[in-house]
Amino acid sequence: MLSLSVITGLLAALSCTAVNAAPTTVPAKRDGYLSGAIATTSVPLTVMTGNLIVPSMTVPAGANPTVLYVGQAFIGLSESTWQNNVFVGVQCFAGLSSGCEVYYEFGPSIPITASPNFTVSSGDLLLVTIDEVPTTGDGQITVINYSTGDQASFSNTGSGLSDLYLAWWMVGSGQGIDFGDVAWTETSAMTRNGSYITPDMAQTTYQMNSHTSVETYSWGAVITYN
Repeated sequence: MLSLSVITGLLAALSCTAVNAAPTTVPAKRDGYLSGAIATTSVPLTVMTGNLIVPSMTVPAGANPTVLYVGQAFIGLSESTWQNNVFVGVQCFAGLSSGCEVYYEFGPSIPITASPNFTVSSGDLLLVTIDEVPTTGDGQITVINYSTGDQASFSNTGSGLSDLYLAWWMVGSGQGIDFGDVAWTETSAMTRNGSYITPDMAQTTYQMNSHTSVETYSWGAVITYN
């Protein structure tokens, strides 16, 4: 798994093309083809949820099979600097390594962490939920693998979050990575006053280059590597 310092350094050197541009800062946290959508709200968020079918990760046609290719799909909540945040998703490998794993982050106190004992495979249906307690700042992530019946929870105490940003992302590292489609479905976030934010309300979408496309709907977000 790529370390946070390596990922941050690599992405910091990259630039994104903003579509439907808004004054939103890109979360400079991960390497490669970062594409996705960001929504903002004036009322802090307390819950975010979404379904994901774990994508299929393959070595690009004609590419070197001894190189490590990494694809990530994740959702999360953050404040405006993208330093205090909660992210959860899957990370899949091809080439030098293979397979998929769940990973999460309660930044900055708990950096990107893999959960190798929670088994996921391409094609599995996952439900992920992020909960934040407004009065204490405590955060909890729950992941359910409907395909296997497994469930896991991860928590952080007193993070003091007051998040106004939510995001749906796909990231790839490795030249010409082939991660197919990433589709977050039945996904939304709820604010402290009970309002719901859905992907079609995103003020900004980002496409790292011409190889990716982002489509948002009331029911979900679809990010494609073309």
